Amino acid sequence: MKKRVLIIVELTAVFLLLIGIMRVVGHSFPSEKIAYVIGHFGLSGTFDIQVLDLRTRQSVSLGAVSGSNSTSFSWSSDGRLAFVGYRDSMFGVYVWESGQTTMISQKVGAYTSTAWSTDGRLAFVSFDEGNNDISVWDGEKVENISHNSASDTSPRWSADGRLAFVSEQDLSSTIFVWDGRAITAVSQSASRHSSPVWSSDGRLAFASGWYDSAAISVWDGKELTSIYHIKDAVDWPEWSPDGRLAFVSNYNSNVEIEVWDGKIITSFPQGGYNIFPRWSSDGRLAFVSSTFSDGPRGVYVWDGQTVTDLSYASTSESSFAWIKDDRLTFSSTRNGSWTIYEWDGASLTNILQRPYRQQGLIYKWWTP
Repeated sequence: MKKRVLIIVELTAVFLLLIGIMRVVGHSFPSEKIAYVIGHFGLSGTFDIQVLDLRTRQSVSLGAVSGSNSTSFSWSSDGRLAFVGYRDSMFGVYVWESGQTTMISQKVGAYTSTAWSTDGRLAFVSFDEGNNDISVWDGEKVENISHNSASDTSPRWSADGRLAFVSEQDLSSTIFVWDGRAITAVSQSASRHSSPVWSSDGRLAFASGWYDSAAISVWDGKELTSIYHIKDAVDWPEWSPDGRLAFVSNYNSNVEIEVWDGKIITSFPQGGYNIFPRWSSDGRLAFVSSTFSDGPRGVYVWDGQTVTDLSYASTSESSFAWIKDDRLTFSSTRNGSWTIYEWDGASLTNILQRPYRQQGLIYKWWTP
């Protein structure tokens, strides 16, 4: 139990360290725009929201927001940007579209995250009935869909419009799925279930951990299967477009990336801490690696056989996203300032015209 708790604390510390230095928020949709924020992580920190056009390399400011939730961003497939924070003295969920910003709800819960469905509905964590609930905005009205006494977080949409979320009460948590009418409990055992993520064909993967037992499980809509089980910790499951599942495990004192192809699990030990796996549409896997939890971090890419190192000396390079045509963007301080680089598989290009020397470039990516 002590070892597993230690690993969870260390992984959490890594995550907080990363977002404390920088976080990029965004996702590339057909018009090739990404969003990011400038500022330092903190409960009362102020952030400037920027939208970068990848074609013109020009950034537009959406204005300032504040609060620790100010880094909760997501793009819809049609180019609307949702974000959370204090703006004009009001804390709420906002949607930016075509240069206009609209507040859709002031009932915002702690640890708020936002998620768009393929048909344009927005799910977020609300504080509606004395606790955190999951609410859905359909473009006109907001509906509380969870209605329970537990703390509900982490909404995630499937391609066919089902919504998974985590419901936590006391020391355990449950994964639920809402189909638009009824809510189904997916996880069955008493444990701390987290990080639900949908595959393109409608399977739901999530992580579990309880005392000296941790697992990655997959639910196909009928049956729940544990595909990986260890004594320590697992997290960050991520589906590839072709149905492979990457996740992070603590194994032999290393935090490693594992890949499940539906039958077998492949581990490519990099040594040290390897976190945040993200797939490209052509099946390459990018991730962040560091020698130890608070050491320099770099971005790496695995093509199924070899790992390409995109890191640079002792700089901070920890946030990234795949964009159109399977180009990889990531934030870096390799030239002494926070900026964003684009990698086309062969060469690197600085795509941010105005580097930021004093403030941290905050980078966290959401992908559909």
